[in-house]
Amino acid sequence: KRGEKRDYEKMSQRSIDEPMTAAPWTADKMAENLKGGASIKYKMTTAKGNGTFELNITAADIDGVTYTQSEKMDSDEKKGNEPKAQTDTWDKYVRHFMTPRAGATISEETVKTLLGDTVCVVYTCVSEATGIKLTQKSFVAKNEPGLLVRYSQQTEASDSMMNVELELTEFKKGK
Repeated sequence: KRGEKRDYEKMSQRSIDEPMTAAPWTADKMAENLKGGASIKYKMTTAKGNGTFELNITAADIDGVTYTQSEKMDSDEKKGNEPKAQTDTWDKYVRHFMTPRAGATISEETVKTLLGDTVCVVYTCVSEATGIKLTQKSFVAKNEPGLLVRYSQQTEASDSMMNVELELTEFKKGK
């Protein structure tokens, strides 16, 4: 019982997200930076080939962000997946590109991007379980709240390796 109310809630492994590193920005800073919307595009490199990943932010406020996302591989003849609008809290939004907290290291690095020399907060996490080594590295622009600049993920197993990389190619504020 929880007070006078019977507690019927049950937890499962699927309902518990792994703790992630904290973004270097607060929700109010991200909302302020992206309130007018934004178009963000990335070059995507995978073992299956190259492609593009697009994120179009249509609304942002202190409670969260509304956006569409789509990806298309260069080898695909069709248009790619149909973008669907979704609204997330800021916490859920940054979970897409932040690394797990356990074993993470945080540093600063200046990288050349389409924005010029960009000071980035770099999150690196290496984990190993059941013979699989996972290395994730996220570069987020320190002075552009809510912006991922570069991301890489490398998965190594005894007989295979898989890489995914994203590199910022476009960032336009406004709808």
